[in-house]
Amino acid sequence: MKYAEQLFVYHSSVSNIGPTKAYEVYSNMKGSEKNVHGTVTDFRNWRRDLNVFINASDSQMLVNKMEERKKYVPGFSFEYKLEKSQLHSIFWADEVAKCNYKEFSDIISFDATYRTNRYNMKFVPFTGIDNHHRCVTVAAGLIRDETAESYTWLLTCFMKIFGKEPNMIVTDQDKSMAIAIKAVFKTAKHRLCMWHIMRKVPSKIQEAIPTIEDEVEKDFKNRLNKLVWNMYIEPNVFEERWEKLMHDFSLKNDSWFKHMFDIRSTWIPAYFIDTEMYGLMRTTSRSESENAFFSNFTRSAANLLTFMDGFESAMLKQRSKQESLDAQTIKKNPKLLTQLKIEKHALKVYTHAIFAIVQKEIYEALYSCLLDKMDKEEETEIYPLISEPEKNIYMSVLHNSKDGSMNKNIEEIPEKYIMRRWRRDIIPPELRSRRNKYGNENIVVQDSVNEITSVVYDCVELVGSDENMLKVILEKLKLLKKEVEAQVPKPSKKKDDIIGNMIGVSKPSTIEIQNPPVGNYKGCANDKRLMSGKEKAIKEIKKRKFTCGKCGRDDHNQRTCDKKKKAKEQVETSEI
Repeated sequence: MKYAEQLFVYHSSVSNIGPTKAYEVYSNMKGSEKNVHGTVTDFRNWRRDLNVFINASDSQMLVNKMEERKKYVPGFSFEYKLEKSQLHSIFWADEVAKCNYKEFSDIISFDATYRTNRYNMKFVPFTGIDNHHRCVTVAAGLIRDETAESYTWLLTCFMKIFGKEPNMIVTDQDKSMAIAIKAVFKTAKHRLCMWHIMRKVPSKIQEAIPTIEDEVEKDFKNRLNKLVWNMYIEPNVFEERWEKLMHDFSLKNDSWFKHMFDIRSTWIPAYFIDTEMYGLMRTTSRSESENAFFSNFTRSAANLLTFMDGFESAMLKQRSKQESLDAQTIKKNPKLLTQLKIEKHALKVYTHAIFAIVQKEIYEALYSCLLDKMDKEEETEIYPLISEPEKNIYMSVLHNSKDGSMNKNIEEIPEKYIMRRWRRDIIPPELRSRRNKYGNENIVVQDSVNEITSVVYDCVELVGSDENMLKVILEKLKLLKKEVEAQVPKPSKKKDDIIGNMIGVSKPSTIEIQNPPVGNYKGCANDKRLMSGKEKAIKEIKKRKFTCGKCGRDDHNQRTCDKKKKAKEQVETSEI
């Protein structure tokens, strides 16, 4: 195999593509298997050689690589923890992630995800929401276990690197996380992820009322969703409606629903009204969304170096998308729905995703709200508005006439009402476009390699099927190769040197950091995921039903049928 094939196998492994599939793809790229320098067995062997090279040195090489990056990449932070000379936990964040946290630190969620590496270390990404209303990763960690001590160490590193708590931290109902958050964060509010809680409802209602009909269950879930997701009711109103809902469906004594009511202040939006931007985590689980995103770049059999390469690929994709959205916000303008200058101003201020929300409010205010009359009580002006008259929805706007901020002909959104986090220009474009790999790789060199490859392909495309011109290009390239070989020292042919250069870190002469042992996942079966009560019920319904050939019932077969036994006993009695 030549270096090109070897490099393709390596990049394929980072992209979760096995050697067999990689060989098939590479053969198609080259036109046929005859044009590939190596067989499918060679591809598999090279993949094996990569794993053997890393093997016992995996943790040591990862730490060496990350420490090297701290030296050469500005703004990169990395912390690790050992336990009996074995790698226990790591935490890292780069300059781009730090910039994202600085701007979007109001609400952060984190959750442990599994099956990302061969040691079963739990991957913990910290997720915020950017100015395009999309998930953005602000830091990440790997921990060996999900104890309170491990999460405490992780959050301590978080505070050491960022020096600032988020306004709100969102997690699932993991007790270890709750203990760690309470120990490290002093001002951040801890909220439980509603998405994690609400997806348990179908199984809990099935357990509480096994005979519940589909329509009744649907009605319960609709009423529950309208209640718990409501951001505009006071706590006392929520409590009254919850009590009525539990009474209507005879769930007042159910232990799970009673517990969820007891801890209502940790997950119901009505209890977070006083927290700025508390509605950001309202619709879906951001952490769960991030875990699904990272699953495309990681696999359970990956070593730590391969996992980190996969994480970097995921970050490149995430930041490339953000860069693309920034460009679209600058170059493309959505259609305006009104002639109001305030709408044009909103377009200049916000990203497209946020402008769409503001635009809808401006449109509704203009065409769906009618001014009924204007009253005045002492120094307060009262403007009753009719919104959706057919539904009898009314609201009032109060204005103190001493406050000169109100202008009936507002052309721009007042600066004090524009939140910086939603602005279109808060992340510097040059920071968005940075592509720093985990290692001391020279980005300029990599860009030159890509450009050379592109130029060669462009020449081949221009020539097309002209055999004479192709021969001319080939001869010139061969001459150029000879000139390069005369001027540049020949690279080492040793396998370890080739692989070390390929993955960006050499094999250490001594190993001080041992690999962690393989452990089990907390709360997760070894071979199958846990099924909810509803899923089990659906599975039972889909099972093929066998009926007794004697009596027609489906709870037994003909061999065990009582009717058959009675018939046999009658025959034996008559014979006597």
